[in-house]
Amino acid sequence: MLDITAFEGRVFFEISDIVSRFENAVVIMMARYDFMRSEMKRLGHKDMKKFYEYGLEPYFFVSDEYNALMSMLSFKDRERVDNAIGQFLLLGRQAGCFGILAMQKPSREDLGSKLQANINFRISVGRLDETGYDILFGPENRNKEFKYLKYLGGRRVYGRGYAGVYGEVAREFYSPLLTKKFSFFDEFSKLERHTNQFDPLENSNVSTDILNNELLRQFAENASAHQTVDLEDIDIEEMEELVMEEEQMIGAKEFSKDLGKSLAQLVKLVAMLEENNYRSFIREEGEILFSVEDVQLIERLFEKKEEYSGTWKELLSDYFG
Repeated sequence: MLDITAFEGRVFFEISDIVSRFENAVVIMMARYDFMRSEMKRLGHKDMKKFYEYGLEPYFFVSDEYNALMSMLSFKDRERVDNAIGQFLLLGRQAGCFGILAMQKPSREDLGSKLQANINFRISVGRLDETGYDILFGPENRNKEFKYLKYLGGRRVYGRGYAGVYGEVAREFYSPLLTKKFSFFDEFSKLERHTNQFDPLENSNVSTDILNNELLRQFAENASAHQTVDLEDIDIEEMEELVMEEEQMIGAKEFSKDLGKSLAQLVKLVAMLEENNYRSFIREEGEILFSVEDVQLIERLFEKKEEYSGTWKELLSDYFG
């Protein structure tokens, strides 16, 4: 595929490149939201229209062998991928951004609850075990009898499985039947290459700094929550206050109670993080304060420590790489 014009510079095999492309997909998504917001203002739209009404084509991000990839990642890279694909699936749809994750067998370890909830359409082909079907199609299908058929009407069946929107009853699915002489390479070679004006790797005017634009992120979150986005109603000062509210801090005593850990355990972990220059924390009147981002990090570290056989020092070294 690397030799096909439409995919040149868009297919990656090295782990470091793949992880970077997950994060780059989020940049592309936010750049599209920025464009749509500008078009809303230029055209005088009070409500945001569908992405294609602003002249945008859909953007597909495809990851094959997703669970195999996750098993090869370090703690740090795994967190990068989890964070990126989580944002992409949660916010991307309204901007015409769609993710396709393909894997051999779905597992809860590779697909966390938040990620599962944001994968809208699922397809299985072949045979899965009971856990695989449960992860893929959810509790609504726990009483459904998933059948594996090799023959149907006396004929050998290929590519049969199930498909469904998450939260709904799964239905029988059959993959398209291709002729023996069909060549994906030949068909892909016929595709016309479309420049992606929102990809910083193809357009130098797009910067990764767009990820730091909190007002744009609020715009994207509102759009993804199916809220009416009215530019005339957006008060910049009010939006900035909302951003500040999201950054409110929590004290160590309160946080340790919410975390279910002792204050001593929390303070000890903070000390190790700061001593090794992994992270620094704000203090006010002698008490350690934690931002939303700090809270998420600490929670992840305590969760990983429960499954980790080594010391805290070894865990932090592995995690921050």
